Amino acid sequence: MAVCVELYGVTHTESIQNTRIRVSTQEASFSRALSRYADRCARNVDEALQCEAPPQRNVIICQESCAKGKQRELEFRFKDEADMLCVTSGIMRVLLLRRSRELFGKMASGHAVDYIAAALAYSFIMRMRMEGSFTDYDYQAALSQSDKGFVPLGQDLICHPMNPEMPWLYRLYAMHSSILLICFRTLNVNMPRMMLEAASKGNDIQDIYDNVVCKNLPAGASLQPWFESLAQQIILRDRGGTVMSGLDEKIAVLETVSVVEAGNVIAELKPVKIDESKQSIEALRGDKAVLNKRQQEFLRLRNEAPVLVRPALEKYARAMGYLASDDVRSFKKELRLARKEYQAAAKKQARIEQALSDFEKQHTTPIRRFGTELEIIRHFHSLEEQLHKKQ
Repeated sequence: MAVCVELYGVTHTESIQNTRIRVSTQEASFSRALSRYADRCARNVDEALQCEAPPQRNVIICQESCAKGKQRELEFRFKDEADMLCVTSGIMRVLLLRRSRELFGKMASGHAVDYIAAALAYSFIMRMRMEGSFTDYDYQAALSQSDKGFVPLGQDLICHPMNPEMPWLYRLYAMHSSILLICFRTLNVNMPRMMLEAASKGNDIQDIYDNVVCKNLPAGASLQPWFESLAQQIILRDRGGTVMSGLDEKIAVLETVSVVEAGNVIAELKPVKIDESKQSIEALRGDKAVLNKRQQEFLRLRNEAPVLVRPALEKYARAMGYLASDDVRSFKKELRLARKEYQAAAKKQARIEQALSDFEKQHTTPIRRFGTELEIIRHFHSLEEQLHKKQ
């Protein structure tokens, strides 16, 4: 990654040549950090659009107080007080505009770009959290709303994007947009790329919704019920991905097989560990369908589990594969390694969760934790008061 730094008076400019990004702010350290952040955003956009070619055009990201002259076509200016999500979505948006011109010959515009930018921004910040960065971005608000029977209309998320300058509403909008984007990733098409291409051709948002989004859903599916069913799974998966919630019990079930106890006159089934005896191994070894199902379940748990325990769950899945291919020796060895690794990782994860819980209790006030929701309530109370005064 080639980095080039220039200073203009009180403006500090830093450029990353690989992704052709130039960042200007009032502080050198901020320019340096933001340029690297924008570089990761660029790679995230390219990943979402499945674009491997290096970018050809420069993107400028500039703190408003450092801006000079007329705003350029591929320039994003942000206010000094702008929050993390507002800046990230603005960066994503200008990167999408660049790629739309390079991929499709014309710069996209309209609500489709705004939706994709918001969805990518929130998903990107969520990914940083999963990688260990301390952010309070999660799907907790979506879970609370879902528990109360509320899921926003997918059509509204796409066709009526929120204004980033209303942070208390925009954060909720971007959160739900990112969940819808994850739903789109389960399809056999690249929905963001198709939407961006349609927007580059000048199609309006209703046409994009009708002829790109709805026509590429599973056969017979309507967006809203399809979105609601998948959204619940995604929200719960996110909650499971941050804590160990019930993982021990799930593994215990997958490690168990029922066999007839030797010497028992009455044929009663007894649950035992798979590798407890030759009989227990043979009981599962003979049923390839069950073995395959257990292997897939371990892989599913791996995707939902905290990062620390994922390697152990991969070993569990690999052990099931060995048994399915009749390699009993490798099965036993891999299963022992999986158990040992899981126990060590689970203890470490428990210590981390306890430390984070203690830290949150000490440093995160209720006002901060539920700030977005409280700000929305205050905002609408203010609107109600203004309405009553006018009446």
